[in-house]
Amino acid sequence: MPVRSKSGAKKSRKPSRLKHYNFGHKAEWWVCLHLYLRGYSVLERRYKTPVGEVDIIACRGRMLAFIEVKARQDANVQEVLSRTQQERISRAALLFIANNPRFATLSARFDLVRVCAPWHITHIENAWQVS
Repeated sequence: MPVRSKSGAKKSRKPSRLKHYNFGHKAEWWVCLHLYLRGYSVLERRYKTPVGEVDIIACRGRMLAFIEVKARQDANVQEVLSRTQQERISRAALLFIANNPRFATLSARFDLVRVCAPWHITHIENAWQVS
């Protein structure tokens, strides 16, 4: 049942899309800081291509990491990437390497970083492989 404000207008009980967007944006910022403190250089944030998007592309030594960030307000939520999401990120990663040949000689991996309120970060290296 919708809640009504003092003016009588209906208010949704669900958080707004903007609130989720802002939480996700802040989570990516925290992940970049986390990566920096662990010795990574962040090369790109929100790398968008016609075939997909990578949240963060970072490098440490001779390793190039394509990182998907999943931010949730509820720490109990277990997030798993679908095969379709993995393929979309993988295609964007291949396009990044094709457009930036200086990174072609580096090893690459796909990481998943979960961020739960209040900014608890779980970094899963090599979360999936490209077949």
